[in-house]
Amino acid sequence: MSGTQQPRARVRWTDTLWPGAVIAAVALVCWNQIARTLGGPIYTQIGFSGTDANLPRPHGGTAVVQSLQSGAVTVGITHISTQLQWMIVGATLLQYLLLAAAILTIQVVWVRTSKGRPFARSVTVSLVALAILVAVAGSANEVLESLISQREAFEAIGGSPANDYYFAQGFSFTGLPLLFALGIGLLASAFAIGARLTRDTDGLV
Repeated sequence: MSGTQQPRARVRWTDTLWPGAVIAAVALVCWNQIARTLGGPIYTQIGFSGTDANLPRPHGGTAVVQSLQSGAVTVGITHISTQLQWMIVGATLLQYLLLAAAILTIQVVWVRTSKGRPFARSVTVSLVALAILVAVAGSANEVLESLISQREAFEAIGGSPANDYYFAQGFSFTGLPLLFALGIGLLASAFAIGARLTRDTDGLV
């Protein structure tokens, strides 16, 4: 008994080169962003209360006041510590990793949809992987950004506030990456259900 063989889908050279091109472009932009950030002053905003800002006391002679507003003073920090440099590099890498993953996932969905296979297994796998990455890397980035703010304040005014006017930079975590990951996960579930329904329909034909 002979069966009908399905024609093998042709792989276009653009489908093969596109992921590499995206990764290379994102890596180049990421490197440029890191170089620009670390190549100049790091600006941070420190809140204060009262009528007199009394301007932050430089920590090691590296903090320079840039602007003064009601309730906040913006400080430019140069010669930042190695610890802060690595924290900034880590946060930037996480942000561009998420960007590259999002672009590649959109590319997978678009290619499969344009070929009439929106419920292909690769689409569901890509969405699930993106959801996990957003939950883990996105949350890590938010935590790291909060720690960066604390470290910037430390390097601007020293180990303790220069006076009682300044607010301490507290830790914050909104959990938005987890909500985004949940939304992507629900979308992946919808595609998985669509794939199952497609298989069931094909089995009835």
